[in-house]
Amino acid sequence: MYKYGARPVIYGLSDNQNFIYTIKNDFNRTLEPSILSLNEQYRLVTFDLSDKNIDWSHEREWRLKKLEIDSDYILAEHNSNHLEEVPALNVFSEESHCSEILLIVSNQNEADEIHDLVLAQLDSKGNEYGISFDPRKISLLLLENISNVTPYPHRIEDLPPEAYYKVDFIELTPQELNLLMETIEEAKSTITKNASIKFHKTTSLTKLNSGNYVDGCGNSSIHCSNPRDKYLREMIFLNKAHSYGDSYSLDFIGETDSIQGISYHEFVAKEVCEYINQKLKTAFYVKTYFD
Repeated sequence: MYKYGARPVIYGLSDNQNFIYTIKNDFNRTLEPSILSLNEQYRLVTFDLSDKNIDWSHEREWRLKKLEIDSDYILAEHNSNHLEEVPALNVFSEESHCSEILLIVSNQNEADEIHDLVLAQLDSKGNEYGISFDPRKISLLLLENISNVTPYPHRIEDLPPEAYYKVDFIELTPQELNLLMETIEEAKSTITKNASIKFHKTTSLTKLNSGNYVDGCGNSSIHCSNPRDKYLREMIFLNKAHSYGDSYSLDFIGETDSIQGISYHEFVAKEVCEYINQKLKTAFYVKTYFD
C-alpha cells in the first residue's frame, strides 16, 4: 500500500483546532493551505483531548488518495439497479505493485464459484466494462483446509500447499482435438450455409426489395458459460473463443447473408449450435440481442 502512495493519517495538528476553512459542507472540508498543504489534507483526522476527548489514534488508520481522476474507479451496483463509478484502486491490473493476490474463502463450494468467475476475467484480461484484470498471480486459500493444521500457521508464508485451491483441467486427446477441428470447419461451412438456405425457404416473414425482412435488427452468437469445459479451453488457446463478462463467445458460425433480420441470425445460430452440441456432447447455447 505504501508503494501505491498510502500513508498514515495525521492525528491533529500542533496548533489549536479553530481551523479556517475555504470549503466546509457535508462532502468537503478544505482548510486554508497555510494551515496544512492541500495535497496532505486527505490525511488529517480531528484530534482533541482538551475537553471533547476526540481520539481515534487507536485505529492507526492509513489512507490512499485517488491519484488518477479518470481511471481510479470501479463500476459497482449499489442500492439501485444501475452501475455507478466508485473510487477504488485496481490491484488486479498489470501495473499492480502486488506480486500475488490471495483470495480467502471458507470452503470448497465457495472456491469453485470464485475460481470460475476469476478464470473468466483472466481469459478476457478485463471485464465487460473495460476495467483491466491481469494480475501477475492470483491464488485461492480455503480456510477449511487449514482449520486442523498443527501448529496453526500464523503467517501466509507458513501455509501448507494443500491449503490452496487446485484445479486439474482435462486436456483433449488427439482424437478429441481432431473432432473439434472437424466440427468447427463443418459448422462454419456446410452447416451455416444449409441453415441459411433453410431459413429463406421456410420463413413466413415478408421480404423487402432491399433483401431484408420485415423484422427487428440484431444478431445471435453461440456461447458457453462453463469456463472449465475442455473444448472451450482448447478453443481459447486456438483463438476460437473469447471471454465476455460471465460467458464465452464461440467462433463456430460461418459467413452469413448480409441482412439485418434478427430472426435470420438466430435461426442460423441455433442450427449451428444444435450441430456442435450433438457432435461434441456439449451444452453450448445461443444468445440473441437487438441492435
